[in-house]
Amino acid sequence: MTGRGDDESAALASLDAQLRGLARPDGGQLDYLRRRLRFAYVDGAEAWTREHIGRSMTEAELAGVLRRYPGR
Repeated sequence: MTGRGDDESAALASLDAQLRGLARPDGGQLDYLRRRLRFAYVDGAEAWTREHIGRSMTEAELAGVLRRYPGR
């Protein structure tokens, strides 16, 4: 399997989508914004966990955060 894109980040996002069985991102602005929002959501959850619990999220906690993510 190979990720494709204009840069390393786009290729990684393409590979990620393929491995998870999602539609391949076409590199459009909307797909880019959706990916950024999802990353920011997870980053915020990780930051909250570190600040209030004093450690990183566990794999199970991360899975729960991703299930609750309201976007795609």
